[in-house]
Amino acid sequence: IVGIFSLLNLPLDLLPNMSMPSISIITNYPGASPVDVEEKVTKVIENNVATVPNIDKINSISKENVSAIAIQFNWGTNLAEAANDLRDKLDMVRDELQTGANQPIIFKFDISMIPVMFMGVEANQSYDDLTNIVDKQILDPLKRVPGVGTAFAFGGKERQINIILNRTRLESYNIPVSQIMNILKANNMNMPGGPITIGKKNYQIRVPGEFKNTDEIRNLVIGANRMGTPIYLRNIAQVKNGFKEQTWSVRVNQKRGVMIWVQKQSGANAVAVSKAVRKKLKEIQKVLPSDVKMQIVMDSSIFIKRSIGRLASTILWGGLLVFLVVLFFLRNIKGSLIVAMTIPFSLIIAFIFLYLAGYSINIISLAGLAVAIGMVVDNAIVAFENVFRHRYELHREAGEAAVFGTAEIGNAIMASTLTTIAIFLPIIFIKGIVGVMFKEMGWDIIIVLAASLFAALFFTPMLSSLLLKEARIKIPTTKVFRIISEKVGVGFDKFSLFYEKLLNWAIHHRGRTILYGILVFAVSLVLLNFIHKEFLPPTDQGQVQGTIETPPGTDLAVLTHIMHQAESLAVKDVPERQNIIIRSGSSPFSGIALAMGQKEGQNYGRLMMQLVPKKDRKRSDREIAHDLAEKIQKIPGVSDVDFAQQDAFAQMAGGGKPISIEIYGYNLTVTDSLAQLIKQKMEHIPGITGIEISRKKGQPELWVNVDRHKASALGLTIASISTTLRTQVFGSTATLYRKGGNEYDIYLRLKKSEREGMNNLNNIFVTSVTGKHIPLSSF
Repeated sequence: IVGIFSLLNLPLDLLPNMSMPSISIITNYPGASPVDVEEKVTKVIENNVATVPNIDKINSISKENVSAIAIQFNWGTNLAEAANDLRDKLDMVRDELQTGANQPIIFKFDISMIPVMFMGVEANQSYDDLTNIVDKQILDPLKRVPGVGTAFAFGGKERQINIILNRTRLESYNIPVSQIMNILKANNMNMPGGPITIGKKNYQIRVPGEFKNTDEIRNLVIGANRMGTPIYLRNIAQVKNGFKEQTWSVRVNQKRGVMIWVQKQSGANAVAVSKAVRKKLKEIQKVLPSDVKMQIVMDSSIFIKRSIGRLASTILWGGLLVFLVVLFFLRNIKGSLIVAMTIPFSLIIAFIFLYLAGYSINIISLAGLAVAIGMVVDNAIVAFENVFRHRYELHREAGEAAVFGTAEIGNAIMASTLTTIAIFLPIIFIKGIVGVMFKEMGWDIIIVLAASLFAALFFTPMLSSLLLKEARIKIPTTKVFRIISEKVGVGFDKFSLFYEKLLNWAIHHRGRTILYGILVFAVSLVLLNFIHKEFLPPTDQGQVQGTIETPPGTDLAVLTHIMHQAESLAVKDVPERQNIIIRSGSSPFSGIALAMGQKEGQNYGRLMMQLVPKKDRKRSDREIAHDLAEKIQKIPGVSDVDFAQQDAFAQMAGGGKPISIEIYGYNLTVTDSLAQLIKQKMEHIPGITGIEISRKKGQPELWVNVDRHKASALGLTIASISTTLRTQVFGSTATLYRKGGNEYDIYLRLKKSEREGMNNLNNIFVTSVTGKHIPLSSF
């Protein structure tokens, strides 16, 4: 009963729950170039956290808008304490970070953070409001599903109050942008005024001053002309309840949509979570607008159930074959049943241990059980055979035969079992990823073998005393069974004679026997060199994922067009697909993606497909990925394609290829040349594919070189120039607009026609301390 309870309550997962000794620090710096990110964020953080104890290695990636620092600790380091130490260091460095950089985020990755499910949500008429629909009607209910850790979404349109400035009117009204920013902030707040007593009652004074609608923003007074006539915001800008400028786009099954991924809680049953999510999605679909449809693109529980189902089937078939082999050799059904009963007994003990230890049923723990299942009957066979001999050859009573027969070989099977356990015991103490991965397997085998020893010494004798009460061996009455038994007996007699002769020869030719043994051992060592070696064999998970890279600086519209072509190729050339999602541009979680080893940026696109089950297709997922990558590489504008199937371990270790060569140096030109030379050499090595250099060309930049003397003479500072330029070109959030429980940015920016092209850049003006508008080209 305890074993069944444990089995039913054990979580199902693909791999053991594990954490790599690695912590990432993600810092977003909107609008910053890779050089600025590195100098003003990455190096500042690296220099301060480098003194944290037990650090093994620090790697960092600085890209447009984001810094990702991966800190690897020595194995055995307490990551909770390490994270606290990092927080202390980050608190100290907060004032040193460049203004505009967001608060650094500490990110610890473990196997449970790999999404259990990817979904796509598509819509037609409701597309403009799809982000809000997904957030309120899909994500919120999903987060309340038992076992769900969190759910994220990206894609679609995000609402924003856009204040589109007119540069000509700004100049004519002599209104600096900074003045508009300050007035918007000052006129959008709820301020408590303190308590006041009126009569016998106390009241709290409050000034509700937040914007209630966009008309209040349009009619906001931002200044006055020389005649004292008020200047309203509507006079110099358009105020629109619109959307943020999209830096990414998502398509679900060739339609515009939003992508969702669901993560489970650490230790939760991945299969149960997936089942509960699917049930909740059916309920959610009923209340969604009719044009909003949800599609499950990838579900890891499908692969988990298939993998565990195959292993469970292997264990069952193994148990059946063990029974048949024992029956074949013993030619006694009762004896075969007695020996076979050791298998479920040992497995029940193993399930109890897994439950009490907080482990899960996964491919590693089941592999341990599959390995052990052939060994658990060894002790029982030896014990039963000796009991059988005492009962029918020495003619003892059943009880006596059980006691004396087991006692006679008890020490031998105990020593045999302990030596086998001693082989697997070191696995528990191995450090590093191997120890983390295979500790459960080691414990499984040890517990099962210990249980089999207990069964052989106590369980098997007990059953033998109950089932071997007949005074004589009962001869099979079935003709077929009797004939088979007789023929098997004749075969055993012949084999015994052969073995006796072989053993006799070996005893009289000891030198040759030892020499032959050494020769076989030497040949096996030679053959070992011809066996392929890898940490874990590749598995067909029925998924294809790939990254498509375009030259730096590629416009989102161009990238989106290229991704549409890649999507069309996948639809045409991969009939094995079930669902497909493409993403163009940088996701809002680019920092986390970089920390997990994925390629991110404005010039990257990503394609994901769920395939039909393996039995329904002829090609493996890797073959499909390879063929598709070759065709996508030929699309004009594509600079690189990477469809290498990256496993969970690569992501946990910070991503990367199976083989990497690190080049250290301070001269970027020399290291780049050396990297190119190594790449050319490696391209001629057979079997190597997907060679790439991690350092890519950065986003094209236009540098505004300020003449400090002229700027100073005009009453300008670098701070005022860069802030004004950033607000007018990139844009700035002045304050927040709150409505219906939601918050939207109030965002200032020049209209698009006035912030594109070199002429417009030169004509952007900066307001001096004296109130004069000075074009950028003047300094």
